[in-house]
Amino acid sequence: MKRMVWVSLCVLLSLTACSALVGRPAAIAPAPAQPGLPPEEWAIRYPKEYNDWKDSVHGVAYLSGNSDAPGCTDCHGDPESGEIQTPTFRLEIPSRCARCHANETVMSKYGVATDVYDTYRADYHGTTIEYYRANDPAAWRYEAVCSDCHQSHAVYGPDDPASSVAQANLLATCQQCHPEASSNFAAASTGHYRTSRQASLLVYGVKLFYKVLIPLVIGLMLAYIGLDISHRLRKKSKGEES
Repeated sequence: MKRMVWVSLCVLLSLTACSALVGRPAAIAPAPAQPGLPPEEWAIRYPKEYNDWKDSVHGVAYLSGNSDAPGCTDCHGDPESGEIQTPTFRLEIPSRCARCHANETVMSKYGVATDVYDTYRADYHGTTIEYYRANDPAAWRYEAVCSDCHQSHAVYGPDDPASSVAQANLLATCQQCHPEASSNFAAASTGHYRTSRQASLLVYGVKLFYKVLIPLVIGLMLAYIGLDISHRLRKKSKGEES
């Protein structure tokens, strides 16, 4: 029994140490270099991408003079440089989006949630992408990033029928990576999973339960080991006195 307790404690402490060493997220990606090309030049060079962007929620706002909306070079440099084809760029996509979407000052103007980056990093896709971004940025990973679900240029609000994550389009979007996904798969998806009391009382309760249970179990194990060591020392001390 004591050996199992010791082994369990060592495993827990090892996992905690590993998390502390390699689990820290990298900083949000810096803004790309500005090539200094006007939108008209982008339209000539990359007509398909430009047309997708100009009709999107970003393009419509940008072309109407909204300085908060991203233009081409707010997200990436000139594609001719080859930057967008690198694994490093792909791993940086979520954090590049986070420059705006995690900015409370900007997003509060439009009623857009600012927790999308944090909720993305909390699920399998985001955890994996962020791990490799911080520890092996040259690794090519296939876990979904923002543009896989929301598109790169044709980005629309989730309630817009043209959006790739609109309810009518969600299954087809999921099937790009999960070809055998059924309608139940898409229906079960909650997008950026939130564990607040308002979003899901059951999930919130389970998360709270484990937040209490795990420290309690570790604390009791440490107390048990401490008492055992104390008992052994007292027993040894009494033996030496006799």
